[in-house]
Amino acid sequence: MTLLAAFLEIVAAWRNVFRQSRTFRRAVRQALGSLVCLRRRCRSRIIWTFGGPHRSWSAEYSLHAR
Repeated sequence: MTLLAAFLEIVAAWRNVFRQSRTFRRAVRQALGSLVCLRRRCRSRIIWTFGGPHRSWSAEYSLHAR
C-alpha cells in the first residue's frame, strides 16, 4: 500500500460529513496540501499547492467559514 492510498483510505470516512462530493474533494485536497506544503501551512500556500492561482479562492476559504 502506498502512502497516498493509505491517506485516501483514512479520509474516505469524511465523505459522510460533506453533503456535496465537490466539498468532500476540496477538503481532501486541502488536507493533502497541508501535508505536502512547505514552510508555514497557511491556507493560501495550501491552495497554491494544487493550482490555486488559476481559479477563484472563495470556495476554498468558504470550506473553513462554516
